[in-house]
Amino acid sequence: MTTGGSPRSREEVTFQDPRHAEWALWQLTTNAEALAPQWLRDSLRNRAAAIATHYGMSS
Repeated sequence: MTTGGSPRSREEVTFQDPRHAEWALWQLTTNAEALAPQWLRDSLRNRAAAIATHYGMSS
């Protein structure tokens, strides 16, 4: 995947289970975006918000 004005590629991937999906996407930092399923997007958003709160940042 590329960032910063360059076109982004879309890939469909399959994970072993929900925990594996969350772990894999956290490894990619902001270089990837989960488009679906919604539960995964929600989970990533909630975790990012919890980290921001922990370190004193507001959303």
